[in-house]
Amino acid sequence: MKTLTLWQPWAGAIAAGLKKYETRGWPTKHRGLLAIHASLRPMDAGGKTLIPLHFSEGVPEPGAPTQSQIARGGHGEGGVVAARKARGIIKTTTPSVLLAQNCHPFAKAKGNFFETYGKIICVCELQDCIFMTPEFIAAQTETERAFGDWRPGRYAWKLGNVRVLPDPIPTRGYQGLWSYDMPDYDLRLF
Repeated sequence: MKTLTLWQPWAGAIAAGLKKYETRGWPTKHRGLLAIHASLRPMDAGGKTLIPLHFSEGVPEPGAPTQSQIARGGHGEGGVVAARKARGIIKTTTPSVLLAQNCHPFAKAKGNFFETYGKIICVCELQDCIFMTPEFIAAQTETERAFGDWRPGRYAWKLGNVRVLPDPIPTRGYQGLWSYDMPDYDLRLF
């Protein structure tokens, strides 16, 4: 099965049903099943900040910073998050609580995929590969744009039918699309 390794929180956002597109600088002709692997790399401060900024009480905040803004810094606990906590906008910055409030039911029952590393956590269907135009980007939600690099000229891989694995599979990840043999899983069952 074709597999894609992603850093957290991006892999967890797909497993939780919160991210509908994976943004890439390169297109793919692959369509069909795609396993999502959460890399071993621990979530950085920007990733930890991203989750509560966009998922407190399940509603994305207007004007919340994008992934690229967070990656450039300036949105740590001492800045935007602290100010929003003080105003009562953000009730918690604990990823597991936010995940439990905002993901699809199976992911709620199976655990916190934002804190899973070095494992294949879900399988989805790669349905399309869309060249990003300003019009296409403008049609996306704030939350979707926060979980990707939405610049014109890049590609949005449309994901659908996300199925969380009952038991995440520990394995080494790789760059780009890579193949993993999943002989023990009958994907029709979940």
